[in-house]
Amino acid sequence: MQNLIVPIHLEISNGRPTARSTDVAEHFEKRHDNVLRNIRGLEIPDEWRLLNFEETYIQVKTPNGGTRMDPAIDMTRDGFTVLVMGWTGAKAMQFKIAYLEAFNRMEAELQTRAGTLPTHRHIKLLERLAELEAFRAETLAQRLENRPHRSPRPLTPEERTRMTAMHQQGFSLYRIARETGRHTKTVARAIR
Repeated sequence: MQNLIVPIHLEISNGRPTARSTDVAEHFEKRHDNVLRNIRGLEIPDEWRLLNFEETYIQVKTPNGGTRMDPAIDMTRDGFTVLVMGWTGAKAMQFKIAYLEAFNRMEAELQTRAGTLPTHRHIKLLERLAELEAFRAETLAQRLENRPHRSPRPLTPEERTRMTAMHQQGFSLYRIARETGRHTKTVARAIR
């Protein structure tokens, strides 16, 4: 895959290589919100989803110099494969192959390292992993700190109608939840 412009970037999560939805969107030239919608729309068992798609948040710079936290999803090789399986075209095929080769390389490297003394590269990788985990913990703490406390309350028929209308207009579950002050699971149940 010599002619790829953007290098494939994988992270390690729970000892497994993962690809982030933002990188996949960039490589496949898709809008990130559409990639998130595609992932959330996959008709797969919940147990399998939990094993292969991990929701996270990323820090994004805003035009006014501030930052905001946007949703993203880290996916395993299996999650990535299920997601991009239907995407077509020569360029899409190039990126599918490049990602799978990157997953293979990282998995082989992780297997090689198992049971061996840490090398300089291994130590750097562990340091990077610790930095990422610290960032995730900080991000989660900020998110919990900034999130207003919502007491559970029953959905009204008007709320259900509004959520259904927003969904039919193409709004993501995340956006509907944010605009209605409800959890995404509550929104998903309401629009079924």
